[in-house]
Amino acid sequence: MSARPLWLLGVGAAAGAAIAALGLARGPRPAPAMPADAVAVVNDAPIARATYAAALAAVAGDRRDGAIDPAVRQRVLDRLIEEELLVQRGLALGLARLDPRVRADLVAAVLGEVVADAALAPAPAAGELAALHVAEPERFRRAPRVTVTTAWFAGADGEARAAAARATIGDDAGWAALRADSARPTVVVPTGAVPAGALLDVLGPTATRAALTLPVGAISAPVVTSGGAWLVRVEARDDGGVAALAEAQPEVLAEWRKREGDRRLRELLDDERRAARIQLAPNALAAPVAAPAEADVDEVPR
Repeated sequence: MSARPLWLLGVGAAAGAAIAALGLARGPRPAPAMPADAVAVVNDAPIARATYAAALAAVAGDRRDGAIDPAVRQRVLDRLIEEELLVQRGLALGLARLDPRVRADLVAAVLGEVVADAALAPAPAAGELAALHVAEPERFRRAPRVTVTTAWFAGADGEARAAAARATIGDDAGWAALRADSARPTVVVPTGAVPAGALLDVLGPTATRAALTLPVGAISAPVVTSGGAWLVRVEARDDGGVAALAEAQPEVLAEWRKREGDRRLRELLDDERRAARIQLAPNALAAPVAAPAEADVDEVPR
């Protein structure tokens, strides 16, 4: 080896030693001041006291006595520190960009923030809700409603007695007399125009289906259920119609807040696109679509 490279190596070693000595002379760098609202700092990333308090509250809620001793406090803090270390490791590995699940969680988190902000927005003026209600009335249509009357036949032979009674009914008076003579049911059937769900809870799916499909004035076949059988007569039916603003206000407000969230999200995305440097390949839109992978027949569940 020539003398020149050895000389350069010696100079480099001397410079390195001088720098190290200077660092030792100055001592370790002082840690940055702890933020007032932080309980710890991990690689310059603070762990908020509120986060620590929420974690302690969650642990206390899972304990029968709700007690939190110093050992538990230390474990919770260690868990938050290790969580932050794992988050930083994941970011260093690029998982936020490479892992589809992490990307989806990040997108969902941002969307959730936008929606939460919209939910906390001041309530709109009454005129805004009225305008939305008028502009799109079909969004606020009631569920179809039906009015029924029933006759109940209790006992194991209820179906047979209901069928025999149905065959003898001639007119409205006959139906009224039959209802007066029938047994009193143990459940209360809603009266007046009600949505199908109100009947479903009492009469069950078969009778409700009959109430929604039979012509007005028609009487259903016996509907067998626990303890007997029903006859159901359809007295009236309507498509529900559009609810008045006073009735539909909760739904109108929910729709307004949804649109407010959509508007805020659109503004956010537009701002981000304007600030970003986005380049598209000349043939980006012509990129071929990869064929979906064929399932291995040996792996398809049977």
